[in-house]
Amino acid sequence: MNRSQFLADPDVIAFINWLALRLPTLPVRLSVPFHPRYVPVKGGVSANLIGVDAVTAAYMWRATGMTNGDWPTTQTHCSALAQMIRTAVVNGDPVATLQSAWKIIEWGGGNQSTGAFVFLDRMQARVVPYLRTTESVFRLATADTGMLVPPVEQMNAMLTKVHAFLATDGLPIYDSRVAAAIATLVEMWRRATLPSHTLPATPIPVALNFPSLSSRGKRRRTVAIKFHDAVLPKHLQGYTTSTARAWSCAKIRLGWLMEALLCKQSAVYASVGALSDRMRALEAALFMIGYDVTCL
Repeated sequence: MNRSQFLADPDVIAFINWLALRLPTLPVRLSVPFHPRYVPVKGGVSANLIGVDAVTAAYMWRATGMTNGDWPTTQTHCSALAQMIRTAVVNGDPVATLQSAWKIIEWGGGNQSTGAFVFLDRMQARVVPYLRTTESVFRLATADTGMLVPPVEQMNAMLTKVHAFLATDGLPIYDSRVAAAIATLVEMWRRATLPSHTLPATPIPVALNFPSLSSRGKRRRTVAIKFHDAVLPKHLQGYTTSTARAWSCAKIRLGWLMEALLCKQSAVYASVGALSDRMRALEAALFMIGYDVTCL
């Protein structure tokens, strides 16, 4: 599936039309508790908000390397990380590329002994051509979901951040919170547009099936937290070729969806400027919503 085919899908068109109308007035009751490391504000983030602009403005997550976790600070910090890895890859410098990738992984909460960094570090001199190739296949304008794996060899919660920061077109980070948020919005659309008695027997449209991901702790972030009788999207677990394919496909489809939504709804993040920056702002709103999707 390419972007044109995705955007021509009747279910995608219907969902975009439905959600575009709601983005400016979407009611969100954020309740993210205080955490001395990640949410270091008295009382945490507790607010009744209207619209995704307001949700992004309330963003708070102090990741590694940051003194403040609000959205302007996060945006500045992430832009610097993105520029660092883009420069290293353009210059063909494997040492600088790995250093940049580590900074992104560290920001995302990963470590050097497992997962994404070990995968990239083992490539050594091959890391630059690998990231150049994957940057090309993840490019939203030309991506094809049937052509992602190979060359994408692995995907996980940290690698999705490396690929997103390397991209210049707003390619989203697809993590457990973003996945839970977009899947819940899809389920809300289904419930708003389908007769209730048909819901259990009606599968999620393939183009709008956004798989859930494992998250830390005993709870999984899924649409079932809000809708216990929902038809659940696939759950991705482990780092197999199949997982990499499904994860990468969801990442691309979400990017296409966000592009189309924001092009259709110009009032959202109107003061932000570039479409890629507006997409990053919407991703931030999904991240906050995905902490606990009952906020919708």
